[in-house]
Amino acid sequence: MLPNDFNIISAGLIAIKLSIEYILNSFREYNITKHIVIFSDSLSIKAGSSQSRPNIINEIFDLVDKLDVIVKLVWIPSHLGIPGNETVGKAARFARENCAATLNYPLALNEVYSKIQSYVLRKWQNLWQLSDTGKFYREIEPSVSLGKI
Repeated sequence: MLPNDFNIISAGLIAIKLSIEYILNSFREYNITKHIVIFSDSLSIKAGSSQSRPNIINEIFDLVDKLDVIVKLVWIPSHLGIPGNETVGKAARFARENCAATLNYPLALNEVYSKIQSYVLRKWQNLWQLSDTGKFYREIEPSVSLGKI
């Protein structure tokens, strides 16, 4: 199970990485295959990069380079009723809701910044709501934000 702060993109990339690690270990142990195809609806696979988890996509490509096999990462569109993709989606939802094991993956730098920003905004909002200063302006602007005026 992934922590609640993981987004679906991160979860998909981690699943691909774990699949490739499993293939790598199985290949070394049994030496049974030379061609592997991994299908994913992750747009990061299609683009070859990830804004949310660039470190994981790099780890995936590093693992593929270690394999002495031909590995194809194939993007398939999601939510189009592709039977295998729907089955995997159901399995992922089941695992998220029912599995007790937790994977510990460090946050990417942009996720750390986002968490810090959310924390600061919550604190600022709390101070803004409890402050006696600025009551009249608070009626006009009840919420704090980082948006430009």
